[in-house]
Amino acid sequence: DEAIGQPPLTGVLAAEAQSPLVEVHHARGETDTARRTREAVPVSEENAFVPLFHAVAVASDELAHGDSNAALAALEPVLGLMLAGHNSLTPLALLLEAAAAAERPEAGEAAVSQLLQAGEPWASPGRDAHIARFRGRVARGRGDLAAAEVELDRAVDWARESQEPYLLARCLVDLAEVWVEQGRSDQAEPLLTEARSLFEALKARPWIERVDAALTSATSATGAVA
Repeated sequence: DEAIGQPPLTGVLAAEAQSPLVEVHHARGETDTARRTREAVPVSEENAFVPLFHAVAVASDELAHGDSNAALAALEPVLGLMLAGHNSLTPLALLLEAAAAAERPEAGEAAVSQLLQAGEPWASPGRDAHIARFRGRVARGRGDLAAAEVELDRAVDWARESQEPYLLARCLVDLAEVWVEQGRSDQAEPLLTEARSLFEALKARPWIERVDAALTSATSATGAVA
């Protein structure tokens, strides 16, 4: 919302403020609002970072509509801009999300390599959580549940330390789903319950629905074993 008595943001400030909101609106199931927000982000501007913000808006929208390759295409050209001075991990997080979904781990690992080479300015629990989550999802995609569990367990630990509830909730869901696949539904249920609580606070309706479905599956599996 615009501050009372303040002029609306324009140019690079508008792009920086609006681009992350596309993912927020999609997480809440607000598809029309997400689309309008994406359209409001400038495509080009004299400031060098506007293409980065526009790419974040586009990638968030494409991921929400299931086109992970389009999200990658938007983000890969601007990763260098992020490393050149912008201090948000959002572009990297979206790129890793898209690379895992598109089954293109090489694209994600290339981005991770660039980030790690950038060194200390980017070191943070959030960074490590995103990387571990990406690698865990890739391992799960190739059927290596043991490796997926190791990475996603690390991701949960790093996400807790980062104090980012949306990141933590997604890591919890990923790990819980691996445990369900391993036949450990009783262990998965507390993680899903915690994730649901976090998503409720964030009003992330689509994620709440996903967790509810997973909880139903886990509860049924636990009952069958008993």
